[in-house]
Amino acid sequence: MRNSLELLEHVVDTQALQVIQDDLAAVTDMAVLTVDAAGKPVTRHSKCTDFCRAMRSATQSSRLCESCDYRGGHAAQSMQRPYVYKCHMGIVDMAVPLVVGSKYLGSIMLGQISIPGQDTGKELDVLSASGGSDQGEHGAMLEEYYRSLPVMSYERIESVASLVTHMSHYITGRIGAKNRTYAFGKTAAVKHTEEKAAQEQATPVPLLQEQETGHPAGGQQATGTTGGSIRLKPALEYIHGHYREPLRLAEMAKLCWISADYFSRLFRQETGSTFSSYINSLRLEEAKRCLVEEADSVVSIAYSLGYEDSGYFIRTFKKFAGDTPAAYRLKHR
Repeated sequence: MRNSLELLEHVVDTQALQVIQDDLAAVTDMAVLTVDAAGKPVTRHSKCTDFCRAMRSATQSSRLCESCDYRGGHAAQSMQRPYVYKCHMGIVDMAVPLVVGSKYLGSIMLGQISIPGQDTGKELDVLSASGGSDQGEHGAMLEEYYRSLPVMSYERIESVASLVTHMSHYITGRIGAKNRTYAFGKTAAVKHTEEKAAQEQATPVPLLQEQETGHPAGGQQATGTTGGSIRLKPALEYIHGHYREPLRLAEMAKLCWISADYFSRLFRQETGSTFSSYINSLRLEEAKRCLVEEADSVVSIAYSLGYEDSGYFIRTFKKFAGDTPAAYRLKHR
Protein backbone atom coordinates (compact mmCIF):
# COMPACT_ATOMS: atom_id res chain seq x y z
CA MET A 1 0.00 0.00 0.00
CA ARG A 2 1.38 3.40 -0.94
CA ASN A 3 2.28 5.98 1.66
CA SER A 4 -0.11 8.95 1.28
CA LEU A 5 2.94 11.22 1.04
CA GLU A 6 4.90 9.01 -1.34
CA LEU A 7 4.45 11.04 -4.53
CA LEU A 8 4.51 14.83 -4.73
CA GLU A 9 2.02 14.99 -7.59
CA HIS A 10 -0.50 13.09 -5.44
CA VAL A 11 -0.52 15.64 -2.62
CA VAL A 12 -0.14 18.99 -4.37
CA ASP A 13 -2.29 20.74 -6.96
CA THR A 14 0.22 20.83 -9.81
CA GLN A 15 -1.95 23.15 -11.92
CA ALA A 16 -2.05 25.76 -9.15
CA LEU A 17 1.65 25.22 -8.53
CA GLN A 18 2.33 25.82 -12.22
CA VAL A 19 0.64 29.24 -12.05
CA ILE A 20 2.67 30.21 -8.97
CA GLN A 21 5.83 28.89 -10.60
CA ASP A 22 5.24 30.91 -13.79
CA ASP A 23 4.74 34.10 -11.77
CA LEU A 24 7.82 33.36 -9.69
CA ALA A 25 9.93 32.94 -12.82
CA ALA A 26 8.63 36.22 -14.25
CA VAL A 27 9.43 38.14 -11.06
CA THR A 28 12.86 36.63 -10.36
CA ASP A 29 14.07 36.24 -13.97
CA MET A 30 15.05 32.68 -13.08
CA ALA A 31 13.94 29.46 -14.70
CA VAL A 32 11.80 27.42 -12.29
CA LEU A 33 10.88 23.74 -12.23
CA THR A 34 9.40 21.51 -9.51
CA VAL A 35 10.71 17.95 -9.31
CA ASP A 36 9.81 14.94 -7.20
CA ALA A 37 12.16 13.03 -4.89
CA ALA A 38 13.56 11.12 -7.89
CA GLY A 39 14.40 14.34 -9.74
CA LYS A 40 11.55 13.88 -12.24
CA PRO A 41 9.59 17.03 -13.22
CA VAL A 42 6.04 17.37 -11.90
CA THR A 43 5.50 20.76 -13.58
CA ARG A 44 6.47 22.32 -16.89
CA HIS A 45 9.59 24.45 -16.99
CA SER A 46 8.85 28.13 -16.39
CA LYS A 47 11.09 30.57 -18.31
CA CYS A 48 13.47 27.85 -19.46
CA THR A 49 16.49 29.40 -21.20
CA ASP A 50 17.45 28.53 -24.77
CA PHE A 51 20.64 26.95 -23.44
CA CYS A 52 18.88 24.53 -21.10
CA ARG A 53 16.07 23.84 -23.55
CA ALA A 54 18.69 22.71 -26.06
CA MET A 55 20.50 20.62 -23.44
CA ARG A 56 17.33 18.93 -22.21
CA SER A 57 16.15 18.15 -25.74
CA ALA A 58 19.12 15.80 -26.26
CA THR A 59 18.78 12.35 -24.70
CA GLN A 60 22.17 12.09 -22.97
CA SER A 61 22.21 15.70 -21.77
CA SER A 62 18.65 15.40 -20.52
CA ARG A 63 19.65 12.47 -18.31
CA LEU A 64 22.54 14.51 -16.91
CA CYS A 65 20.20 17.43 -16.21
CA GLU A 66 17.79 15.17 -14.32
CA SER A 67 20.72 13.70 -12.41
CA CYS A 68 21.73 17.22 -11.30
CA ASP A 69 18.14 17.96 -10.26
CA TYR A 70 18.08 14.76 -8.21
CA ARG A 71 21.44 15.35 -6.54
CA GLY A 72 20.81 19.05 -5.94
CA GLY A 73 17.43 18.35 -4.37
CA HIS A 74 18.74 15.66 -2.06
CA ALA A 75 21.69 17.86 -1.05
CA ALA A 76 19.22 20.61 -0.10
CA GLN A 77 17.14 18.10 1.86
CA SER A 78 20.23 16.85 3.70
CA MET A 79 21.38 20.39 4.53
CA GLN A 80 17.83 21.51 5.42
CA ARG A 81 18.22 24.75 3.48
CA PRO A 82 18.44 26.02 -0.10
CA TYR A 83 21.42 24.59 -1.95
CA VAL A 84 23.12 26.78 -4.56
CA TYR A 85 25.41 24.93 -6.94
CA LYS A 86 26.65 24.67 -10.52
CA CYS A 87 25.24 21.99 -12.78
CA HIS A 88 27.36 19.71 -14.98
CA MET A 89 27.46 22.49 -17.61
CA GLY A 90 28.67 25.12 -15.15
CA ILE A 91 25.52 27.25 -14.89
CA VAL A 92 24.19 28.30 -11.49
CA ASP A 93 21.13 26.50 -10.12
CA MET A 94 19.43 26.27 -6.74
CA ALA A 95 17.29 23.64 -5.02
CA VAL A 96 14.75 24.45 -2.29
CA PRO A 97 13.53 21.24 -0.58
CA LEU A 98 9.89 20.31 0.01
CA VAL A 99 9.76 18.31 3.25
CA VAL A 100 6.77 17.20 5.33
CA GLY A 101 7.81 15.84 8.72
CA SER A 102 10.77 13.65 7.82
CA LYS A 103 9.52 12.85 4.31
CA TYR A 104 11.36 14.44 1.38
CA LEU A 105 8.84 14.98 -1.42
CA GLY A 106 10.92 16.88 -3.97
CA SER A 107 12.36 20.32 -4.62
CA ILE A 108 11.65 23.62 -6.29
CA MET A 109 14.55 24.10 -8.71
CA LEU A 110 15.54 27.61 -9.80
CA GLY A 111 18.38 29.07 -11.80
CA GLN A 112 19.79 28.70 -15.30
CA ILE A 113 21.80 31.84 -14.60
CA SER A 114 25.40 32.98 -14.35
CA ILE A 115 26.99 35.18 -11.71
CA PRO A 116 28.99 38.37 -12.36
CA GLY A 117 32.75 38.53 -12.21
CA GLN A 118 32.92 39.97 -8.69
CA ASP A 119 31.02 36.94 -7.37
CA THR A 120 33.09 34.30 -9.12
CA GLY A 121 35.04 33.78 -5.89
CA LYS A 122 32.00 32.11 -4.35
CA GLU A 123 32.86 28.46 -3.88
CA LEU A 124 29.93 26.60 -5.40
CA ASP A 125 29.83 22.84 -5.75
CA VAL A 126 29.85 21.57 -9.32
CA LEU A 127 27.59 18.56 -9.79
CA SER A 128 29.59 16.76 -12.44
CA ALA A 129 28.24 13.54 -13.87
CA SER A 130 29.68 10.58 -15.70
CA GLY A 131 29.07 10.51 -19.43
CA GLY A 132 29.59 13.46 -21.74
CA SER A 133 26.82 15.70 -22.97
CA ASP A 134 25.89 15.18 -26.61
CA GLN A 135 26.49 18.72 -27.88
CA GLY A 136 27.70 17.49 -31.25
CA GLU A 137 27.60 20.02 -34.03
CA HIS A 138 25.55 22.45 -31.93
CA GLY A 139 28.52 23.51 -29.81
CA ALA A 140 28.79 26.99 -31.34
CA MET A 141 25.07 27.61 -30.90
CA LEU A 142 25.25 26.49 -27.26
CA GLU A 143 28.11 28.90 -26.64
CA GLU A 144 25.93 31.73 -27.94
CA TYR A 145 23.04 30.57 -25.75
CA TYR A 146 25.39 30.39 -22.75
CA ARG A 147 26.50 34.00 -23.24
CA SER A 148 22.84 35.08 -23.21
CA LEU A 149 22.08 33.52 -19.79
CA PRO A 150 20.68 35.97 -17.20
CA VAL A 151 23.35 37.37 -14.88
CA MET A 152 22.49 37.68 -11.19
CA SER A 153 24.48 38.67 -8.11
CA TYR A 154 24.96 36.13 -5.37
CA GLU A 155 23.23 38.51 -2.94
CA ARG A 156 20.11 38.49 -5.09
CA ILE A 157 20.26 34.70 -5.37
CA GLU A 158 20.20 34.51 -1.57
CA SER A 159 17.20 36.86 -1.45
CA VAL A 160 15.31 34.68 -3.91
CA ALA A 161 16.29 31.61 -1.86
CA SER A 162 14.75 33.17 1.25
CA LEU A 163 11.54 34.04 -0.62
CA VAL A 164 11.13 30.57 -2.12
CA THR A 165 11.90 28.94 1.23
CA HIS A 166 8.96 30.79 2.79
CA MET A 167 6.83 29.64 -0.13
CA SER A 168 7.97 26.02 0.28
CA HIS A 169 7.14 26.11 3.98
CA TYR A 170 3.63 27.29 3.15
CA ILE A 171 3.19 24.50 0.58
CA THR A 172 4.47 21.75 2.87
CA GLY A 173 2.48 23.15 5.79
CA ARG A 174 -0.71 22.82 3.75
CA ILE A 175 0.26 19.28 2.70
CA GLY A 176 1.00 18.29 6.30
CA ALA A 177 -2.28 19.70 7.57
CA LYS A 178 -4.22 17.93 4.82
CA ASN A 179 -2.48 14.64 5.54
CA ARG A 180 -3.13 14.89 9.30
CA THR A 181 -6.81 15.61 8.67
CA TYR A 182 -7.03 12.65 6.30
CA ALA A 183 -5.37 10.32 8.79
CA PHE A 184 -7.57 11.51 11.66
CA GLY A 185 -10.73 10.45 9.83
CA LYS A 186 -9.62 6.88 9.15
CA THR A 187 -10.58 3.84 11.17
CA ALA A 188 -7.94 2.47 13.52
CA ALA A 189 -7.64 -0.70 11.44
CA VAL A 190 -6.90 1.20 8.22
CA LYS A 191 -4.39 3.47 9.94
CA HIS A 192 -2.63 0.48 11.50
CA THR A 193 -2.40 -1.28 8.12
CA GLU A 194 -0.99 1.80 6.36
CA GLU A 195 1.47 2.56 9.15
CA LYS A 196 2.74 -1.02 9.11
CA ALA A 197 3.13 -0.95 5.33
CA ALA A 198 4.98 2.36 5.49
CA GLN A 199 7.38 0.97 8.11
CA GLU A 200 8.11 -2.04 5.92
CA GLN A 201 8.82 0.14 2.88
CA ALA A 202 11.38 2.46 4.45
CA THR A 203 13.03 3.41 7.70
CA PRO A 204 11.98 6.93 8.75
CA VAL A 205 14.69 9.60 8.68
CA PRO A 206 15.47 10.89 12.21
CA LEU A 207 14.19 14.41 12.79
CA LEU A 208 17.25 15.42 14.76
CA GLN A 209 20.44 13.41 14.94
CA GLU A 210 22.02 13.88 18.34
CA GLN A 211 25.67 14.84 18.42
CA GLU A 212 28.12 13.28 20.83
CA THR A 213 29.64 16.66 21.63
CA GLY A 214 27.92 19.81 22.77
CA HIS A 215 25.10 18.07 24.67
CA PRO A 216 24.94 18.46 28.42
CA ALA A 217 24.87 15.53 30.83
CA GLY A 218 26.62 12.94 28.70
CA GLY A 219 25.09 13.89 25.37
CA GLN A 220 21.45 13.99 26.50
CA GLN A 221 19.21 16.95 25.97
CA ALA A 222 18.10 19.13 28.83
CA THR A 223 15.17 18.01 30.96
CA GLY A 224 11.88 19.18 29.56
CA THR A 225 13.17 19.66 26.03
CA THR A 226 12.77 17.54 22.93
CA GLY A 227 14.27 17.18 19.49
CA GLY A 228 12.83 19.62 16.98
CA SER A 229 11.31 19.23 13.58
CA ILE A 230 13.47 18.84 10.52
CA ARG A 231 12.92 22.54 9.82
CA LEU A 232 14.58 23.52 13.12
CA LYS A 233 17.47 21.07 12.80
CA PRO A 234 20.15 23.63 11.75
CA ALA A 235 19.34 25.88 14.72
CA LEU A 236 19.05 23.04 17.24
CA GLU A 237 22.36 21.55 16.19
CA TYR A 238 24.03 24.95 16.48
CA ILE A 239 22.45 25.63 19.88
CA HIS A 240 23.61 22.29 21.28
CA GLY A 241 27.14 23.01 20.13
CA HIS A 242 27.30 26.66 21.28
CA TYR A 243 24.91 27.04 24.23
CA ARG A 244 27.73 28.47 26.37
CA GLU A 245 27.93 31.45 24.02
CA PRO A 246 25.51 34.38 23.58
CA LEU A 247 22.79 33.22 21.18
CA ARG A 248 20.28 35.43 19.39
CA LEU A 249 16.91 34.16 18.23
CA ALA A 250 17.11 36.19 15.01
CA GLU A 251 20.42 34.56 14.07
CA MET A 252 19.03 31.08 14.70
CA ALA A 253 16.01 31.90 12.53
CA LYS A 254 18.37 32.84 9.69
CA LEU A 255 20.03 29.44 9.95
CA CYS A 256 16.63 27.88 9.25
CA TRP A 257 15.74 30.38 6.51
CA ILE A 258 12.56 31.48 8.29
CA SER A 259 11.43 34.71 9.97
CA ALA A 260 12.16 35.34 13.64
CA ASP A 261 8.45 35.40 14.53
CA TYR A 262 7.77 32.10 12.79
CA PHE A 263 10.91 30.56 14.32
CA SER A 264 9.77 31.59 17.80
CA ARG A 265 6.31 30.04 17.34
CA LEU A 266 7.66 26.86 15.74
CA PHE A 267 10.39 26.50 18.37
CA ARG A 268 7.89 26.58 21.21
CA GLN A 269 5.55 24.23 19.36
CA GLU A 270 8.28 21.66 18.71
CA THR A 271 10.29 21.84 21.95
CA GLY A 272 7.65 22.85 24.48
CA SER A 273 9.91 25.70 25.63
CA THR A 274 10.66 29.25 24.67
CA PHE A 275 13.98 29.91 22.98
CA SER A 276 15.54 31.45 26.10
CA SER A 277 14.18 28.75 28.44
CA TYR A 278 15.55 26.01 26.20
CA ILE A 279 19.06 27.48 26.24
CA ASN A 280 18.86 28.11 29.98
CA SER A 281 17.94 24.44 30.56
CA LEU A 282 20.96 23.30 28.55
CA ARG A 283 23.26 25.56 30.55
CA LEU A 284 21.84 24.49 33.90
CA GLU A 285 22.11 20.79 33.05
CA GLU A 286 25.75 21.40 32.18
CA ALA A 287 26.18 23.34 35.43
CA LYS A 288 24.97 20.29 37.37
CA ARG A 289 27.57 18.14 35.65
CA CYS A 290 30.36 20.67 36.26
CA LEU A 291 29.50 21.00 39.95
CA VAL A 292 29.78 17.24 40.46
CA GLU A 293 32.68 16.37 38.15
CA GLU A 294 34.88 19.48 38.21
CA ALA A 295 36.61 21.51 40.92
CA ASP A 296 35.95 24.99 39.49
CA SER A 297 34.29 27.55 41.73
CA VAL A 298 30.61 28.37 41.37
CA VAL A 299 31.51 31.79 39.96
CA SER A 300 33.84 30.25 37.35
CA ILE A 301 31.20 27.75 36.28
CA ALA A 302 28.63 30.53 35.98
CA TYR A 303 30.91 32.62 33.76
CA SER A 304 31.89 29.62 31.62
CA LEU A 305 28.22 29.00 30.87
CA GLY A 306 27.49 32.55 29.80
CA TYR A 307 26.11 33.96 33.07
CA GLU A 308 27.67 37.37 33.68
CA ASP A 309 25.93 37.75 37.06
CA SER A 310 26.83 34.91 39.43
CA GLY A 311 24.03 35.94 41.81
CA TYR A 312 21.48 35.50 39.03
CA PHE A 313 23.04 32.13 38.20
CA ILE A 314 22.70 30.95 41.82
CA ARG A 315 19.04 32.02 42.01
CA THR A 316 18.23 30.44 38.65
CA PHE A 317 20.04 27.22 39.52
CA LYS A 318 18.19 26.88 42.84
CA LYS A 319 14.86 27.31 41.08
CA PHE A 320 15.89 24.70 38.49
CA ALA A 321 17.54 22.07 40.74
CA GLY A 322 15.97 22.74 44.14
CA ASP A 323 19.33 23.52 45.78
CA THR A 324 21.93 26.25 45.56
CA PRO A 325 24.98 25.27 43.47
CA ALA A 326 27.08 24.78 46.62
CA ALA A 327 24.45 22.59 48.27
CA TYR A 328 23.96 20.58 45.08
CA ARG A 329 27.72 19.94 44.88
CA LEU A 330 27.89 18.72 48.48
CA LYS A 331 24.88 16.47 48.04
CA HIS A 332 25.96 14.78 44.80
CA ARG A 333 29.72 14.41 45.13
